[in-house]
Amino acid sequence: MKQKALALTLMLAILVLASTVILIVDFQLKLKGREANSVIASSPRGEVATSSSAPSAFPQVDGIISRGEYAYLYRDPQNGMILYWRIDEGKGVIYLGLTSPLQGRVEISLEPTGPRMKGGDILVAYVKEGQIYARDDYADQLTSHTPDPDLGGTDDILEKAGTSGPQGTTIELVRQLVPSDGFDKPIRPDNMPMRIQLATAEFANFVGLYGDNWSTIEVNLYTGEAIQVPPP
Repeated sequence: MKQKALALTLMLAILVLASTVILIVDFQLKLKGREANSVIASSPRGEVATSSSAPSAFPQVDGIISRGEYAYLYRDPQNGMILYWRIDEGKGVIYLGLTSPLQGRVEISLEPTGPRMKGGDILVAYVKEGQIYARDDYADQLTSHTPDPDLGGTDDILEKAGTSGPQGTTIELVRQLVPSDGFDKPIRPDNMPMRIQLATAEFANFVGLYGDNWSTIEVNLYTGEAIQVPPP
């Protein structure tokens, strides 16, 4: 009788141990799956990743980018910038975040036709003495751009915020997916991927050249896929 009781106890202990091992293995597999899914594409040319946690209802446009605030990000290996974005189709807007290791100007250009930056729909901004300055421009020249209002258009930046310090510059902007301004490029699923240029400068103003601190990428803003490409 005692031998049967001992055998039963031993069998129960083995079952408990096996169940514990299965739970641990299952947890590790799920954890690895989440880590693998956090990165969509990674290469020496740049990295595109989804947010590691579910994005909030919408980003807070305050010049501070928090973990999980945006749906996608792209790290540029050429100039050190990071582009964050999230599309809100319900509101018909895109939230953009730009960070730079420099304490100067940052710029994003949508759909430049070339050569160089010409034809691009440009959002450019900087922070100086705690104040953000941002413009909606159009690249009417190879290496320069003009505010849309000066060309007969409108400034279509809906919200803006930024911070700058020894750690670099952070800018957050909001614009419509499909502005009515003819100098702005629409953002729609049917015109993806979109050619985008990212640039940054050391100077906190709207003038001056970027030097080598710019790059060209193709991005599907709806899926997060991105690759570096030659400039137009």
